[in-house]
Formats: sequence, structure tokens, C-alpha cells
Amino acid sequence: MGACWGKILWIDLDTSTSQVEEISSHVYRQYLGGYGLGVKILLDNQPARIDPLGPDNILAFVPGLLSGTRTFFSGRYMVVGKSPLTGGWGDANSGGSLSPEIKACGCDGIFVRGCSQKPVYIHVTETTVEIKSAEHLWGLDTFETEDKLVAELGPGIKVATIGPGGENLALIAGIFNEKGRTAARSGLGAVMGAKKLKAIAIRGKKKVPVADPALLTRANKAIALPLQFNLHQVEKVIGDAAKTWVLPPLLRRRIDFKPTVKMVVSSLKEHGTGAATAISVESGDAPVRNWKGVGMVDFPWKYSSKISDKSTEPYVTKKYRCANCPLGCGALVSVNNGKYATKETHRPEYETAAVFGSNILNDNYEAIIKANDLCNRFGLDTISTGSVIAFAMECYERGIITAEDTGGIPLVWGNADSVIKLIEDIAYRQGLGELLADGVARASKILGHGSQEYAIH
Repeated sequence: MGACWGKILWIDLDTSTSQVEEISSHVYRQYLGGYGLGVKILLDNQPARIDPLGPDNILAFVPGLLSGTRTFFSGRYMVVGKSPLTGGWGDANSGGSLSPEIKACGCDGIFVRGCSQKPVYIHVTETTVEIKSAEHLWGLDTFETEDKLVAELGPGIKVATIGPGGENLALIAGIFNEKGRTAARSGLGAVMGAKKLKAIAIRGKKKVPVADPALLTRANKAIALPLQFNLHQVEKVIGDAAKTWVLPPLLRRRIDFKPTVKMVVSSLKEHGTGAATAISVESGDAPVRNWKGVGMVDFPWKYSSKISDKSTEPYVTKKYRCANCPLGCGALVSVNNGKYATKETHRPEYETAAVFGSNILNDNYEAIIKANDLCNRFGLDTISTGSVIAFAMECYERGIITAEDTGGIPLVWGNADSVIKLIEDIAYRQGLGELLADGVARASKILGHGSQEYAIH
């Protein structure tokens, strides 16, 4: 069967051993993709009612079904396991170039069980599997860890790692590759931390089999046709003034405007997923003031447009695309000076722009870039981090959280400086960060005093 190797890699951190398991073709047909295969393997191998942070929780890195085959939009992978954040099924997915690298090692997924006594990382190639000491990496942020492993193992190595957030078992921690592509949701970074697994480093050279290469080429060409569209020409015609004065009233009146596929694709190429942040705020799709506000009232267009589409372009230093993606919606950005100065880092996605923007009433895009960079370095999910900070801000406004609780940090709406400080505190479980590191639901339960009314999770 094309696109799959018919086998997965098991790694046991209790015994420091690994083995390969063959998977029948009917399993691949019945349980499609990395998500489906992950569900099947965990269902068959993981006991019920286990501790998500215990040794019985299986953590799996599973590439997409067609990853590594040159198929367009096939470059993502899933991380699956029992979520310590919810206590139920946990999954998160990420882009970049790690997914095809797993396939190039000759397996369709890496499944990790057990817990190491000391920090380790796993090094996988098409011929070897090694469990190595990571004591020299423990305590480093995700950027530093990736740089260290590339220096040790050579260029071309692909790394998935946790930062201090995962090490400290923050239940809103994610797993990071390429310094900003993130398997962010479900708290699976904390699962890696509990296993003392700092990183997985992967380098493969095998070519994934394709049943009909000519058909694949034709399919890619067909997919590419709707992707050809020049947004610059449209923006010239529409103009900034029209966007400012015409579009918001249309959105407020719920006018049924349906952009074409080509328009959506081109806006993503030009501005990334943040192309429609302002539109999302104005239309009620994005959160405002901890989900209690209304975009057109609390964060109207004159503010939301500052953290959306063309307003983000002055910070772009380089654009990039994930593996096998013809779209190329990714970009690197930097802030050259000022209190939010940030070296080259990944451009915030629209969810990040919303939670650190409209959801806390902050229209400073440089502060959003800084917050995003810190979450990426410390290994925190930006959506959960921004959400729990917005919850804390509302509790502060209502007197449930006091200045004494915050250590003097003024958690008032729009105060980006407070957000920057809290991100670090959350990652290291310092001060108020100890309360917030496990997400909104747990923080609200501990706080009490009616805070459940403001707990959106």
C-alpha cells in the first residue's frame, strides 16, 4: 500500500528499549491519517483511568496519512495521548517539516510509554533509535534546546521539544518544532515533562512509497489551480479607506459576504492567518474582553485593524512555507527596538493575535509579537495562556484577584506589560503563575468566590 510503511516505532522509557510493530493494511484503511492511527493504537494499548502524567500514558507523534509523498498540504503531524488538562482524549497538531522526517525514518508513528528517571531525549534515524541523556538540556528554552541538538547531531536534524513550561508540568504546555510550529493544545507538553522527555530529534533519508506518482502529480496540479490570485490588485482597488469605512458596517449588519477560494488563499499568502483578525473581531468570531465584550463596542475597527493583515507587514523579515505546502502562509517577524524588542521569531497566528489582542483589549502588535515569542520559547500554548490571563484580568477587575495576589502586577485591561511578566511566571510556576499554569478551569476552582462565572474554557 502506497504512502505508508506498515509499521510503527515503540519506545519504552521505563526500560530504555525500543521495538518495531507491524500494522496491517486494513488498519490504515479503517483509521485514516495520524489522528485515526493514533486513536486505534492508544485504544488497543492504553488502560482506562490512567494518570495522564503517569508512565502508562502513551504519547504518540504520528504523521499525516500522505505526509512525505509530495502531496500538497500533507506536512502536518499529530501528537496524541490522554490529556492532563481535561482528563480525556488529547490531541494537538503542528506543521513545519517534522512530519515528513518521521516518515523518512521508515515508520508511520513514534509511540512513547513509560517515564525516565532522569531527563532524556530520543534520537531516531532510519537505522538507529537511541535514548540519550538530556541533563544538559533540561532547563533550556525551546530555541536553545533545538540549537544545542542541531550542533550535537548535525544540520538537517528535526527537533520536537518542550520548554520550561512542560518541564514544570504546566498543563497548558505544548510541544514545539522549528522554534514556533506548535502542537499546542491538550497540555501534551506536560506529558513530555512528566516522562522527563526533553525532546525527540529525527533525521531520515528513506523515500516514502507512492502507488501512482503520475496521478499524484496531476492531483497536485488540480489543487494548485485555485491558488493563483493576486491580492495586491484587489487591495489597490478596495483601498484602505474602503476597508475602514465600508467593511465594518457590512459586518455589523451581517451582510452575507462569501469570498472566493482564490481570495482567501491569496490573503493567507500575503498576510498569514492573521489576514482576517480584524474581520473576526468585528463580526463576533474572535474573543473580546474575556469573551464578554463586543468587538464593535469594546475593540472596534480602529483598534482591531492595528493587529491585523497589512498592519503586521512592517515587521515581516522573511516568509516561509511548511513541508509540501503551496500556500506559504508562514512568516518570521522582528521588533528592532523599544520595550518589546524581539529577535527574528514566528509571526503570531490569528488565534494568538486575538487572545493577546482583542481578548485583553490590547492593540499593540509589538507586544503581541513579544508575547508569542515568549510562549514559543517557554513552551506554552498561546491560546490557553492568553485565555487564562484574560480570565485573571476579569477577576482582578472584580476584586476576586487582588494586587497582593499579583505581587503588585496591575492586571488591568490592555496592560501588555503585565501580560509579558505573567507569561514567564506561568512557565516557571512563580507567584500568580502557579495558579494560572494549569488553565482556566482549575484556576477558577481554586479561586472560588464566584470566579466560575468568568471562567471560559
